[in-house]
Amino acid sequence: DTGYLNTTLGLQFTPADTMVMASDEEIDTLIGYSLGTAYADPETGDRVQDAVQATTDYEMLAIDMGTGATIIVATEKLPLAAMTEEQYAAAVEQQLAQTTLGVELEDLTTTELCGTTYTVLQTTTDNGTASVMQSILLKKCGDRMAFIALSYPDAATLDTLLGCFTPTSASTV
Repeated sequence: DTGYLNTTLGLQFTPADTMVMASDEEIDTLIGYSLGTAYADPETGDRVQDAVQATTDYEMLAIDMGTGATIIVATEKLPLAAMTEEQYAAAVEQQLAQTTLGVELEDLTTTELCGTTYTVLQTTTDNGTASVMQSILLKKCGDRMAFIALSYPDAATLDTLLGCFTPTSASTV
């Protein structure tokens, strides 16, 4: 693929020259591997992985081959339609605490991307050899939560990732 369009969020993604976009099959494989790694408990890992994949629609994944940075755009069916972005972020924080990864969480903030305001969950994961930052931009869309997960090694790379998004017509959220 050469790009991604999301009319609900009013944005378009055009990958930088150093980026590769994953096919639907590659997304399924990569997400399955990531969930299997993060939720490695053999007693509960499969159930968590299956539940996440059953309620989440992964729409786009791009990887910067130069920095290893990734962008994932997805929507998840909310367990309760009245759930807010802040409540969803709190649930994600609880899930992250159950992983095998050492994750540091920052206070929630907001940011604007392509004319839409997002709640931002900021994390840093240190696996002992490398530190990876992640910004998860959340936007409630009816009974679903849209999220844009950006993983990157430094702030300059985050700016590059965000620069790949441009606005389209007004968002519908």
